[in-house]
Amino acid sequence: MIRKCRAKQDEKASDPAPSHGAPGSASSKFLKNGQSAKRALNRLIRDCSWGNLTEKIESVAAKFGSICLKVNPKFTSQKCSHCGHIQK
Repeated sequence: MIRKCRAKQDEKASDPAPSHGAPGSASSKFLKNGQSAKRALNRLIRDCSWGNLTEKIESVAAKFGSICLKVNPKFTSQKCSHCGHIQK
């Protein structure tokens, strides 16, 4: 049974996947982001306990003598990393 599953998995992994677009191409199909989707996403984020994750990252950074910086998320996805220009 396991041998059949492995063979099937190897076959899928080696398949060039013609149903998918070219590498790097974006699909134009997007899910609707309605109120229920936002509520579910917010619930998942709340359940992840970001505070505990931040504490763990900071403790590991301190353990290895590294620095952990908290960055203001405002404009982070709009700022050019090369020249610093902010696209609005």
